Amino acid sequence: MTFQLLTLSALVLLGGVISAHASEIRLNGSRTVTDIILQLHKVEIEKNSGQKILITEENSDEGVIDVATDIAQLAMISKPLDEVIEDANKDALVPVENDAMQSHKIAQARVAFTVHKNNVVTELTLEQIKNILTGEIKNWNALGGDDQPILVIIEKVGSPIRDIVKEALLRDSDVKAYRSEVLNVAQIPGLVSHIPNAFGVMSSGYVNDDLVALHTDSAITRDLYYVTKGTPSADAQAVINATKIATGVSADQE
Repeated sequence: MTFQLLTLSALVLLGGVISAHASEIRLNGSRTVTDIILQLHKVEIEKNSGQKILITEENSDEGVIDVATDIAQLAMISKPLDEVIEDANKDALVPVENDAMQSHKIAQARVAFTVHKNNVVTELTLEQIKNILTGEIKNWNALGGDDQPILVIIEKVGSPIRDIVKEALLRDSDVKAYRSEVLNVAQIPGLVSHIPNAFGVMSSGYVNDDLVALHTDSAITRDLYYVTKGTPSADAQAVINATKIATGVSADQE
């Protein structure tokens, strides 16, 4: 009897292992997607989809190649699929066929420019923000604030949000302001909330009640996507749906 019970328990455990293995979904590609979506919502997405997510950070092109060659079920991309495939085919050993790939919009990344909650400056134009980042505006008093140097808090060179801001505002230049560079966007909210003269550059998803997101005359945004090879499997579709729920993307936005 004891042997039978142990055997049954072993089979149940083995079944659980097999089931868990069968529900793993590999997401390969853009770090922008991992920083802006998965770093915040991975646990929620796994819970709502019933899938275990395995993430490999590469770039958009490599993610699509991995899906095309069945290494991953979902690619994460941060630019339009046509552009990604064009770039991927410069390096792919086997051409990625455009018609074989499907993109699924899962979020719109939005850049937030944030300040300490006691800062009297609550609104800036993108031109003023550009001048802060280039170092042309160095003190809050030039913007109607206190006589304090502006400390820009931003991710290191090559990070997703910094690249989006550089493309939208700085073009061939880069951030030259008095600044503190961090390794991860998740560090920025805590720093801004404790430094009165801080100017934080982050994804809007990280904004909390301890700091203030400035109003601007225009938004800096970028659409983010998952990519599948053909019609998504039921497991992949569950991850797509759970991600859209987490980020508030409706079905008609895909």
